[in-house]
Amino acid sequence: MVKVIKHKLDENNNLVKKKFNSLSINKILLIQPPDSDKKIFNFKSAKRGRLWNYPPYGLGVLAKRIQDENIEVEILNLNNEILKYIHNTNVSEDEFDFDNIWVESLKKKLNEFKPCFVGLTSMFSQSHEITKQISEHIKSNNDKIVLGAGGVHITNSLVDHKTVDKFFNEMKFIDFFFTYEADLSFLEFVKCVNSKNNYDRLGQIVIKIKDNEFLFIDKKLHPGPKDLDTIPAHELMEISELSKYGTIGSFFCHTKPNTKISTVISNRGCRAQCTFCSVRNFNGVGVRRRSVDSVVDELKKLRFDYDIKHIMWLDDDFLYNPKESVNLFNAISKNNLDMTWDCSNGVIAAACKDEVI
Repeated sequence: MVKVIKHKLDENNNLVKKKFNSLSINKILLIQPPDSDKKIFNFKSAKRGRLWNYPPYGLGVLAKRIQDENIEVEILNLNNEILKYIHNTNVSEDEFDFDNIWVESLKKKLNEFKPCFVGLTSMFSQSHEITKQISEHIKSNNDKIVLGAGGVHITNSLVDHKTVDKFFNEMKFIDFFFTYEADLSFLEFVKCVNSKNNYDRLGQIVIKIKDNEFLFIDKKLHPGPKDLDTIPAHELMEISELSKYGTIGSFFCHTKPNTKISTVISNRGCRAQCTFCSVRNFNGVGVRRRSVDSVVDELKKLRFDYDIKHIMWLDDDFLYNPKESVNLFNAISKNNLDMTWDCSNGVIAAACKDEVI
């Protein structure tokens, strides 16, 4: 039975100090797992280039914030490694060894980069099993590496108290779990580990004290407008090749052949309250918007540094603010970016006013 400690942090400072005392973080590897595990992977769709291959956008934002703290960081996109291998070889479905590809890619990166901390992201439940397998593989080969995990699936699993026992038992190799948006919480965690103080700044983190005993620190660390203006570390995300090996968005078929496609997010959250969706649970109520200048600066970088000519907006409520939407479109036009875009992730029909359209 899992023991969950939920008292105030100041009552458990000694537990945190003991956990952090032997830790030091100077090299961080962030991993985007494959979208699925071996059992449910669709080889035929992958061979046709029809499986999703999105940029690890959230990890890119986190990587940039880590860079700003002068800490070495790299991103390993194992989903892309799988799809790239299938695309660049003549391997048949019978010859294809799903697990061997991600294991060898991971081994190579770990040996070359030698991180002391590895962070895994899990967006959806379909990546649960492969995330578990990756964490087990890392720890079984080097138990000195500290493991963390975050993302929507991780958050939902920890919030649902009915599944906590089963979740912890399956993710038993993870040392730290980061709930909700980790822009601030992960950085505060790293600072606390390296400075060995200011534990009161910790938030949105679950710390594994020992087997079957976890400390939940629920304090919210909500990214504000200035935090949202962070442009991801695109140089770590392999964005120029992703749409070559898989699909991004729902309108890729309308672009010219060999068009390089990537993603951008201009706001977070959604005003809708759809029962089938967890956006409001994860991002909170309401919508927070990046500045138009920040979004356009990112688009310029994508267009002129990486030759990206089509963007899929990741926003869940893209046209939330009509005035700001029009300002963004005008700025895109004014800068002659020569880019097309689609917003297949989220548009509320009521937002499609004549002025915006």
